[in-house]
Amino acid sequence: MRSLVTLAASLALASCAAGPDYTAPAPPPPALGTFQTVAPGTSAAQPEEQWWRLYDDSVLDRLVEQALATNTDLRVALANLERSQAALREI
Repeated sequence: MRSLVTLAASLALASCAAGPDYTAPAPPPPALGTFQTVAPGTSAAQPEEQWWRLYDDSVLDRLVEQALATNTDLRVALANLERSQAALREI
């Protein structure tokens, strides 16, 4: 009886060890074609410095001017932007 239990246990363990030889499929190649880097109807050109004036909205103009005048973080960011743009012009 003991040998039968040992035989059954070894067969059960052996059947678990011998599984299918699985290899992951290769990923599909990237699609060929043209890639559009700019959304339709837009331009890749740099936006105007005062882009919000394009909306011709006096309230928006006033709010942006007020934000630029009173927000220290925005003034620092604007100064950093102007400094970076000046450095690029020197190159």
